[in-house]
Amino acid sequence: MKYRIPLLAGAALLAGAASIPAQAVASAPRTVTVTDGQGKKACSWGVVCLYKNRNLNKGADAAMVLTNHNLPWLGKFGFNDKTSSVCNHTTRSVRLYEHANYKGTSETVKSASCKNVRASFNDKASSVKFAS
Repeated sequence: MKYRIPLLAGAALLAGAASIPAQAVASAPRTVTVTDGQGKKACSWGVVCLYKNRNLNKGADAAMVLTNHNLPWLGKFGFNDKTSSVCNHTTRSVRLYEHANYKGTSETVKSASCKNVRASFNDKASSVKFAS
């Protein structure tokens, strides 16, 4: 199952983000893509990818959300309390929050890194915020 939810521009712009300098990514159109995929290759440069399963959905395609901006409520995209791993392919750190609107406990993901969220935070993310 694949569906895309563009906010200001098509997801096609995300695919080209790898060739855009870091300064330009910050001013890229705000987009969110909801799709199925697995591994680092499913996450293009310039976005943060939330994966439903640990190890970046290792073993089989599964749900994921790709974004290049803050998301105050993951439930809007059918992804509330579903994040088990994440890739941050941006130049800024990103923080996942337990509750909507960037409240509650959080998990930080450094720039240019991928990881499983800690066990106590598994399936608890409700919002995503990029560092200023």
